[in-house]
Order: sequence, then structure tokens, then C-alpha cells
Amino acid sequence: PAGARRMFEEALAGRPDSPGALAGLAELALAAGDVKGAVAGWEKVAALRPRYPHAKIQLAKALRERAESEGARPDDLGRAITLIRDAVRPEPEAEPDLERLSAQGHNILGMALLRAGNFPEAVAQFRRAAEKDPRYLKPRTNMGVVHLNLASRCAAELGTATDGERRKALEEGLARYRAEALRWFGEVLAIDAANPKALYNRAEAFFFLPPRDLPAAERDLLGALAKDPGYRKARALLDRVREARAGADGGTAPPPAGGR
Repeated sequence: PAGARRMFEEALAGRPDSPGALAGLAELALAAGDVKGAVAGWEKVAALRPRYPHAKIQLAKALRERAESEGARPDDLGRAITLIRDAVRPEPEAEPDLERLSAQGHNILGMALLRAGNFPEAVAQFRRAAEKDPRYLKPRTNMGVVHLNLASRCAAELGTATDGERRKALEEGLARYRAEALRWFGEVLAIDAANPKALYNRAEAFFFLPPRDLPAAERDLLGALAKDPGYRKARALLDRVREARAGADGGTAPPPAGGR
């Protein structure tokens, strides 16, 4: 990365408005976790190349990640969704043609929709991404995350629901969404058995959602940490799982939203 940065900066010294060099620096910023720098970089590229779809889609991705890193920012999410739709308009006044998106583009749009709370549309985009590229794991992980969120909502509402029919519907929804989450995470792990994100998310399902399976949650978290020893969220959840196995943690809180 340091060598790439030097070369991009050398290119900009000779041509300050080089879209390729600006895009390269924006990519490096995002990879390093500098979401503000990534947004600023892709803003410049999009301004220089307003009809370049890739710049709008990557700016949308950076905006969504900024919204996540800085808390809820509906303006960032709304703009990200608009940018992606604009990127695939055949003509300025035409309807967006989402089929022109790559698998990655569908996944990026799905993540923005997920964070905006539009689960049905997010599912549709993740499913399309998975169909376009059967080996692309991120949308499958994200499908699991959507269903994990839906199951978590059912579990949270069950805690206060008193009507018998409503409770039955919530219990059925919880079981259905939990099973779907596990199925999607299982699809990822069938392709990449050591995928740390899928292992972590599956452990969330085993830990937070009934029927709990604490040994399975611990096995998955150990697997995630074997692959990625610096995975802090996995380490923190493993501590909670072990506390629960010792009887010290009820683990009743809903799982956090994930996704990639």
C-alpha cells in the first residue's frame, strides 16, 4: 500500500486531476479504514467523470461505510441509493436499469438498503448478486444477516407481546428467520469453511436466538479467531459465550447488525 500510494501521489504531482490516481488513493483510504478520505476521493473522481458509473457506485459504497462508522446518517444512505440508481440510468430521465449492475453493485446497493431498514429490497439485491456470481460470498453472508436481523426483531417483540395469536406468529417468524439465516451462512461455509465473517454471524444466531446452542457458538468463534486472530468482535462474543456456559450471562440482547 505504501508503494502504491507513492506512485499515485507522483502521478498527481504531474496531473492533479488524474481520475485513476484519485481513485487509487480512495481505494487505499477505504482499505485502511479512512472512510472520510475514501468519500472525499471518490467525490473528486465522480465530479471529474460524472458519466462514469463505477465512480458513483464506489462513492455510494464509501458513503454507506461512513454512515456505519459515524452512526446513523440517513442523508449518506439516501444519497448512496440515489447514486447507484443514477449510475445505471440508460438516459438522464429514464428509469434505472438495475440489471446493468455487476454482482458487486447489487451487493453495495443491498447494503445501503439494509442499513436504511428496507429489508425486502435489500434481500432482492443480495439474491441477484448471488445469482450473477455464484462464487461471490458477500451477498450470501448479507442474506444471512438480513434474516438474523428479522429473527432478532421477532425475539425482541416476543419479550413484550401478550396476545396469544401474536406470540404464536412471532415464534413462527423467529424459527423461520433463524433457519434461513443459518442456511445462508451454511452456503458460505460450504464454499469457504474458514470464512471468519460467516462463522461469527452463525455464532451470533446460535448465541442470541432460541434454541441456543452455546457449544456450537463457541466452536464457530474459535474457528473465526483461528482464521483472523485480530477479530475483536469475535473475541468479545466468545467471552460472552463462555460466561453463558458458566451460567453468568443470560445473553438476551438482540444480535448486532452485520453485513459487508
